[in-house]
Amino acid sequence: INMGLESFNENLKKQNVKTVQVDWKPPARGNKKMLSLLDKLK
Repeated sequence: INMGLESFNENLKKQNVKTVQVDWKPPARGNKKMLSLLDKLK
């Protein structure tokens, strides 16, 4: 399972490694202020 750059997934496939690309982004895309607001909702 690859949660990193899609190019990592492509390189693994070229080596005949079975992979699954996951389109994941960090919560609030790393924005500390937005993350703080989201934490208050929990």
